[in-house]
Amino acid sequence: MRCHVITMVLVLSMMNQELKAQEIIGTWLQEQIPNSISYPSINIVEINQSSLIAHDFDKEYSRAEIEIRDRKMILNDSLSINYRVLDHNIFEIYDDRVNEDDSPTSKFFRLEDTICPESGCPDLKKSSFEIVIGNQIMVFTLGENTTEEEVIIIDKPPIAADRVVVEKVKQTYFLCFYAMGYRTYAFPIKKIEDTSFTIFGIPENEGEFVARMVD
Repeated sequence: MRCHVITMVLVLSMMNQELKAQEIIGTWLQEQIPNSISYPSINIVEINQSSLIAHDFDKEYSRAEIEIRDRKMILNDSLSINYRVLDHNIFEIYDDRVNEDDSPTSKFFRLEDTICPESGCPDLKKSSFEIVIGNQIMVFTLGENTTEEEVIIIDKPPIAADRVVVEKVKQTYFLCFYAMGYRTYAFPIKKIEDTSFTIFGIPENEGEFVARMVD
């Protein structure tokens, strides 16, 4: 009888570990740190049961074996990373060696296929859009290079872009900002409609934001 109880406890424990691991299985975008010089500037990680694959936007730059247990990711049997799930679509990593309130954290947003109309995602090139972020209004034309006097600037997060485009990684579209030929920000697009699209994952701003087409 005791043997059966021990076996049941072990099975339930293994199931619990598997359920916890499922929380972070998927593809994630690391929240960007404004004005950071860290590499890569746009970090996308793909996590499955046995490996973690990291991309600099659409280019793989690293992969490691992974074991997920007790809300830790153990990479290559050596590096241990603590994580906590904030909701189904957001988790963060942190350092448990310091006070929780003082521990630096880094958020990751789940990436899913962009929702498009049944007729397919419309071609948004050369269309102009307006996004309200807090008390700031950003206006841009997709695919158009701006002049020095027309650079797109907002304060939070600090963005100064001379070109804005929509790009795609697998089945997820991104609103991408460029400065002098370098991709500086990429915000996932949750949904594309005929005259608008919805983005999220903007540093220093929570929630979703709708870009609406303007004349």
